[in-house]
Amino acid sequence: MIFINEWLPNPQGSDATGEWIEFFNSGPAPVSLKGWKITNGSGRGATLNFSIPAEGYAVLRRGQFSFPLRNTDETLELKDPQGRLEDQSFFWGEAPEGKSVNRATEGGYFASPTPGGQNNFSELQTLKSTNESGIIVQNLSPAQATFLALSLGLIFAMVILISVNRYEYFRKLLFEQN
Repeated sequence: MIFINEWLPNPQGSDATGEWIEFFNSGPAPVSLKGWKITNGSGRGATLNFSIPAEGYAVLRRGQFSFPLRNTDETLELKDPQGRLEDQSFFWGEAPEGKSVNRATEGGYFASPTPGGQNNFSELQTLKSTNESGIIVQNLSPAQATFLALSLGLIFAMVILISVNRYEYFRKLLFEQN
């Protein structure tokens, strides 16, 4: 399986030259990402054309993708050539300068960058033991992302209907027939 393993949205220095995205292949064989796409939360993306060795890493540097990574509330999606969502990673809030978004079993965290290598799990243990708020990143499966989007849409629709129904004029305009 291919994962968005780590990414640096807010590097020290220039974002245009310092940003990168790291992929990890957890499988026993090399995987070609020819025709796969990586997109950000604005829907801008890049088509990939490289392979990742078995149980290995590949780093895509900013010169290899043209869209910026936002420093606040950013999402990355990895899609196969048929457009199916294979992985997603995001964070809410402000990305600390010089810290990368790192995948962990229970979600993710900001830590010192390790492009092309294993994530810095010692920083995750420090965050857990000190109960700091650095564990704000979440990795969702496609099913979880769909459920979250549908749930938020339903909640939004209910809030609108309740709000509109509370005001007599709007209630009569929208809900009563003449």
